[in-house]
Amino acid sequence: MLWELVRKLNLGGTTIFLTTHYIEEAESLCNRVAVIDHGKLIALGTVDELRDRIGRISVETTDDDGKRRIVYFKDMASAKAYSQTLDDKLFNIRRTSLEDVYLELTGGAIQ
Repeated sequence: MLWELVRKLNLGGTTIFLTTHYIEEAESLCNRVAVIDHGKLIALGTVDELRDRIGRISVETTDDDGKRRIVYFKDMASAKAYSQTLDDKLFNIRRTSLEDVYLELTGGAIQ
């Protein structure tokens, strides 16, 4: 109900300044997002602009030692071409999330 009110106010032209640790909220509610790491502004833009910084499409695999590996691409064709080099490895091609962007830009875990 709160998020419906926020959306309605924003559609009416009201600027909303939202701070959150829930990246999914920012991704679904915000027109522009600022990424702050240790008190420093490290990125600012629309969700799509931030995705463009690392790549809009992600290919996720798991290494033999169980470590998750994500490689980013500008387009689906590049991601599919890369996935064909993975031999018999299982992989997942998906749209890059705002969480992916945050982790890449900060080099760490969500706090």
